[in-house]
Amino acid sequence: MPNQYIEQFLNYYIKLPNPQYAVLLKGKWGSGKTYFINQYKKQLKKKYIYVSLYGVSSYEEIETKFLESSNPELFNKKTIYTSILAKALISDKIQGSLKEIKKSLSSLNAKERILIFDDIERCSLKIVDLLGYINNFVEHQSYKVILIANEEELDKTAEYKKIKEKLIGKTFEFKSSPNDAYNSFLNELDNEEILKKYKDTIIEVFKKSECNNLRL
Repeated sequence: MPNQYIEQFLNYYIKLPNPQYAVLLKGKWGSGKTYFINQYKKQLKKKYIYVSLYGVSSYEEIETKFLESSNPELFNKKTIYTSILAKALISDKIQGSLKEIKKSLSSLNAKERILIFDDIERCSLKIVDLLGYINNFVEHQSYKVILIANEEELDKTAEYKKIKEKLIGKTFEFKSSPNDAYNSFLNELDNEEILKKYKDTIIEVFKKSECNNLRL
């Protein structure tokens, strides 16, 4: 398993009482980063909050995702829709109070959990501001944080490098595992006999293509 060392380090990291740094798992699109973290989440004994930042444009959206992840039975799309309708009927003062309550709840629910932020590069917030926001959880609230990103797509300015150095203590580059991905794809299909028969040939062609994008 080409990424076994990543799993080993994460197991070590989440046992630390107060690491004061985040871990970055980087890799190209389609390399299997999200699949890897989804498999890893299944074996976590500690509770976690997983947040995809795809298309997120405000910190309030992140707070909302915290609630969705930690209390899916209480905070779902139906209640979100209801709250949107309610905004038209309540004053700005009450809205402000509700916003503060929601932030308090998300912080409470995140307590003693591992925070996993996926799709960093797909977030609409400025990357430096986003990392500064995440750094608050690491530096001031002692959370363990795992970041997942295609770092090649980030705006790597001097400011970015500075905040990265402050926030991220360990970086791993995820390596594609065609064999594991292929087996995963087979499990999702009903009629896979032909794909099983020609598995070795297809993987060989994939490797020769040097594409490294498992989605394609």
